[in-house]
Amino acid sequence: MLFGEIVAGGGIGLLLGTLLGLSASPLVQGVVVAITALLGALLGFKTSEGTGQTWRIGAFGLLGTAGVLLGLAVRSGSLLAPSVRSEVAAWRAAGYSQQDALTFVAYHRLGIKPAQFVVAEAPEAKEQSNALFADTTRSLCGTIALVASPEQKLAIVRKFPAYAALAEAAASTPDPGATLAQELKCGN
Repeated sequence: MLFGEIVAGGGIGLLLGTLLGLSASPLVQGVVVAITALLGALLGFKTSEGTGQTWRIGAFGLLGTAGVLLGLAVRSGSLLAPSVRSEVAAWRAAGYSQQDALTFVAYHRLGIKPAQFVVAEAPEAKEQSNALFADTTRSLCGTIALVASPEQKLAIVRKFPAYAALAEAAASTPDPGATLAQELKCGN
């Protein structure tokens, strides 16, 4: 009976402590704290007669603290992250040279950009359905409406090969932004 109480409280304490230590987001930590409070109520963390419940509460607290420390060690030590060697091997398997693979991994992990490389912006995402809100992501019209500069609008439209000729034609007009909006039928 006593061993069962220790395992019951300690197991849940270790689980919640580890989750709390692994989480970097304050929102997740708040949720874990709320779950801990609810489990405390469900486990009956109230004063009563008997030593079984005292052992359960003690094991919960002790192993919860150990779980937090374990979670922090795993997160800060990147123990669950792929090793540098495996990341380099993945880049090599993709066809890059050893030097390029090492450079990419250094850039990804440390933010060190070698002088011979130029970092470009990621291409604009294609319009796709968002299942969470049953909506579509920002369209090209919505994207160009967010910027004020006609040069920026042209640069955005040039990213789409299908609209490159349109962007070039609009560049020669007095108001390229309005021309783009009219030709793309934005706002209709």
